[in-house]
Amino acid sequence: MNDDTRINNQLAAFTDQLLAGQETAEASAEVHDLAEVVRRIRTVIPPNSAVDPAYRAQLAQHLQMEWNLQYKPKGSRWQNRRVLQLMAAGIAVAVLLLVLLAQGNEGEGEVQGTALGPLPWVLVAALGAAGVAALIVWY
Repeated sequence: MNDDTRINNQLAAFTDQLLAGQETAEASAEVHDLAEVVRRIRTVIPPNSAVDPAYRAQLAQHLQMEWNLQYKPKGSRWQNRRVLQLMAAGIAVAVLLLVLLAQGNEGEGEVQGTALGPLPWVLVAALGAAGVAALIVWY
């Protein structure tokens, strides 16, 4: 159980004790400040007061909105648009360098065993880089 869950459970237990009529309920040091807020709300709202259903619905909606704003699930690193743009730019630069290096080689030290020269290897490298980029974007 992480610290946030433990603190939430402690505060909920304190609130339950307070609502059950235990005015002397003690809160731990971790939730002391929040416990004071609960006590103040308890003094402002009488125990047997009927809450307007419209107000209750509005309050629940605001609490849900605030919760969603505070506790957004963290997305994958790959879902970040900036990371994808930088990765695509890096792959494009690598492919461009491969093409330029392959064209700059005037026949010395080429891969042996091909009758067509370096062009097929450049195409294979470019297609491979495009495939890797597609896999990265896909996943």
